[in-house]
Amino acid sequence: MLQPSIKLRVRESFDRAAVTYDGAAVVQRTVCERLLAELERPTTVPAHILDAGCGTGYGAQLLRCCWPVAHITGVDFAPAML
Repeated sequence: MLQPSIKLRVRESFDRAAVTYDGAAVVQRTVCERLLAELERPTTVPAHILDAGCGTGYGAQLLRCCWPVAHITGVDFAPAML
């Protein structure tokens, strides 16, 4: 488990990067797209989806395209990302 001071530094780092994050998050977007492509689609439409570690919401947008009526909740360790 990470020490509290390390967690705080990581969170602060992501908070500072939030404004320009989308422009630099090429790997993260690729991972989101690949994960969604590999996801086994449920036979029923999900009513709720939790996007844990959602960052600025790129993955949530992809999920919205797949399940437009689902309630999507995004949470992230760094509040500025939201």
